[in-house]
Amino acid sequence: MNTSDRQIMETDRNRELGLIPAMVMAIIAALSGAGVSFAPLYERIWGGMMLHPNCPTIGRMTYYLSGQATGDYGACVTSPLWFLAVTALSVVAIICLTVAGVQGFARHRLRTVICVFLAAVAVAFILVLSANTKIVMLWAIHAATWLVYAILAAYSRNSTSIQQQHIADLTNLTGSDKSASERGGWTLVTRLLLVWQIGVMPVLVTEYSVSDEVNSTGGVTIACGLGLAAYALVHLISIDTPRDNVGSALPTIRDIRPVSVHKLFRVISINASAVSHVSVPLGLFWAVITFLTYSYGTGGHTDFCPALAATNNAGLIAFCTGSGPLIVLAVLLYVLPIFSLVSAIATVMATTGSMSNSHNSANSAGFQNKAAIFYLLLTAVLSATAFIIAFTLA
Repeated sequence: MNTSDRQIMETDRNRELGLIPAMVMAIIAALSGAGVSFAPLYERIWGGMMLHPNCPTIGRMTYYLSGQATGDYGACVTSPLWFLAVTALSVVAIICLTVAGVQGFARHRLRTVICVFLAAVAVAFILVLSANTKIVMLWAIHAATWLVYAILAAYSRNSTSIQQQHIADLTNLTGSDKSASERGGWTLVTRLLLVWQIGVMPVLVTEYSVSDEVNSTGGVTIACGLGLAAYALVHLISIDTPRDNVGSALPTIRDIRPVSVHKLFRVISINASAVSHVSVPLGLFWAVITFLTYSYGTGGHTDFCPALAATNNAGLIAFCTGSGPLIVLAVLLYVLPIFSLVSAIATVMATTGSMSNSHNSANSAGFQNKAAIFYLLLTAVLSATAFIIAFTLA
């Protein structure tokens, strides 16, 4: 096996190591898209004198396409089971497309084909339940973007291996710099596409699949926020840490060693640019989402009464939670961002620890990198959950 083959195999292995974090981020984004759809469907349907019948279980959009939503009739009430079914199908499609897109044209091509097929089946079921043909177009754009990402990733991978194989023969310094610059440009485009695919698009396609709309104050906002978190995640995945003797076990508390304050600032000063690719977007994500979460607050509600069903006469049926659960939600709304901040700080600490140990201990650097990825995903979950609660209660 020559050097080029080993480099390609190492690149493929690193892509597989980054598959699970990318898939988890995509799931978080998809569930966030469904989460911000709850309020428009069930809580903000109240108001006015309009009647609201139950939506059809099969072909929900046919109620609107048939012209029934005119005169005294307003929006129909979506069944919670329908909501959960479309959300689950959207998550399945997101997972399958993420697996197919990240693997691309590398190894396990049969698994890629199976994932694409399963995603198509899931989208087909969504179309049957929704009858909104625009959903197919949105999912097709998502799939096509994954195809573009796979092509660019393959091109970037091949260019990297070719340059490394012939670097000893390069004597023209200007030509070498140009090649490296071009490769770096394609790598940046590829990473930005991955950020878009795992942090932004899952929110938008899931929200539209569930509610037939994309809310600017809900879906677009959390999509932009998760896009920042995804940027930090993609940088963490791409950090070249030694993989020798690093098993697949999850890091333990013993492996996640804190670094001293002096060492922390020393590493940050040396690797300021690398650390900023994680700390800056993650800090912006936490700050913006937390600010919006606290600004939404509880809206002064004394109760929470979503309309989950309608009577035979098209009257809304309220399902009130009472003051007790509302207080619990309000407490979570204010507490979760605090835990998210702690997790974000732990992400930066683990990232700096990974970089400081990369030349000393392969095991320590690998576990620190895994810990940083874990804490980053935890930060995204906590902040997104708090935002969804605030948006729903606003």
